[in-house]
Amino acid sequence: MNKSKYIKILILSLITTVLLLFNTNIDDKNYIADLGFRPNLNGFSFENYGDEKEGIQNLSFREMEDLFGDVVCSTQNKAKCILTPPAKRWMKEMNEDMDGGHCEGMAALSLLLYSDPDLADEWDINTASELRLDNDKELQREIAYWFATQAVQSVVEQEIIDKTPVEVLNFLEKKLTKDASTEQTYTIGIFNLESGRLEDGHSITPYAIVDKGNDEYGILVYDNNYPKQELELIINKKKNTWMYNGSPNPNEEQFLYTGNAKSRNLLLTPTAARLEPNPFDCDFCPQDSKKVDSNKITSTRQYNQIFTEGSADLLIENNNGGKIGTYKGEFFNNFPGAKFIPIKSDELLQNDSQPIYNIPVEKPFKITLDGNSLTKTELTDVVMIGPGYDVGIEDIQLEPNDKDTINFASNGQSLTYTSSSSEAPNIIFGIVTPSYDYEFELNSIEIDPYGTINAELDTDKGQLKIHIDKTEDDAIFDLIINRIGDSSEEEFTGEDIELAAGDDLYIDYGECEGNGTQLELELYDDANDSTETLLIEDKE
Repeated sequence: MNKSKYIKILILSLITTVLLLFNTNIDDKNYIADLGFRPNLNGFSFENYGDEKEGIQNLSFREMEDLFGDVVCSTQNKAKCILTPPAKRWMKEMNEDMDGGHCEGMAALSLLLYSDPDLADEWDINTASELRLDNDKELQREIAYWFATQAVQSVVEQEIIDKTPVEVLNFLEKKLTKDASTEQTYTIGIFNLESGRLEDGHSITPYAIVDKGNDEYGILVYDNNYPKQELELIINKKKNTWMYNGSPNPNEEQFLYTGNAKSRNLLLTPTAARLEPNPFDCDFCPQDSKKVDSNKITSTRQYNQIFTEGSADLLIENNNGGKIGTYKGEFFNNFPGAKFIPIKSDELLQNDSQPIYNIPVEKPFKITLDGNSLTKTELTDVVMIGPGYDVGIEDIQLEPNDKDTINFASNGQSLTYTSSSSEAPNIIFGIVTPSYDYEFELNSIEIDPYGTINAELDTDKGQLKIHIDKTEDDAIFDLIINRIGDSSEEEFTGEDIELAAGDDLYIDYGECEGNGTQLELELYDDANDSTETLLIEDKE
């Protein structure tokens, strides 16, 4: 036999062996439950992606309208929706959570395309594997839509996170059947449990269960980090434990997720919860504005949602010592009525998203940002979004071991911020009113270490008050006011506004007419007990 012919026979033999192994892997398993979904056909052909992929579109005003209805629109002109300030801020926070990955959206949408033939027909496909992400903006926004459903209150309330590994196994065994309807399908959220907090959230799609022997069962899953590959979440019935190696390489232990009967770090999200009601209740929409009528839905739940960008530990405390968040490396959750939503976006431990904290609107609280776990200076954002308003501080320069404090009024009308280092953060406000909606930005407010910034809205007077204290140098900042009406929006920008410690600056935003106009500010000089008027020109 010549060498060339031998090599050809060897190659054919290897191919045959691989195909036999592949068929055995897929078809000759001891299935005890099977939905019929297969990653190579019904999963996406592209892998999970974050902000490293350029040109990707996430949520837009279109998806926000699809999620919550036109109650999210400031404009009453149906030709174009300009989002209300809290809706725009909520969209921004969700889009930033996608920087770490879109796994939740991909897990949910792939399952929907498989279980709902009508939806697949709308996309003119037979299976999800036919879709391509690049240059398909509609698909990109669709994935973002389903990603965002994990933060909707009615979805969160129907998630199942109180089951042991064996209970999860038994539950899914009853659901994963060939004739299962969309309403019977679920995604699995997996988490690491660090000091009592759920971290590194990742979402996968279960489709079958196999008996591996020796009390071990494998929940076969489509993991969107690894297109077309079959992976298993292993459950040991005797030990009541679970393990998932989120990598095709079993030697890569850094991607290992584990849990037991006490950890409660497996989360099941029912597809049915993502489909009804349609649109969803809007938790950040006002209950008594011109935008609410019998055709629009707002939520009966009243929460302030706290969003954080950055790696610093965040702790929220009420006046009675109740806490939710991380304190001295330990996660607390004893704030009455408060909840947290662990976000699933992870690209295998990259850019882990902070949870969203839900605080009842009637409960006052303070926030501590702790840089104890930081190894270098980081920019941090803290934003509160409530029914009809948003307020926050962006670009906080938090250094290792710094502790900054923030007090948000529970009605979203004021904040007080004390910095532990010299920095130039931005203060933001957004409000919905019966006439106009407004967004305010105070950019790059420089204060001394342990200086205090206070900003307070008086919606009855149409006035924003700024007060800075415990700083030697004057604060200098830019003021941006965005006014949104029924059919248009105007922006006013005033530059290099100065404010000395102890002084009060009053901004009559109700008099602001936007583009190319002037705005009068009233400055109370504490040292001289006097008041003067400042005329600020709009920078066109």
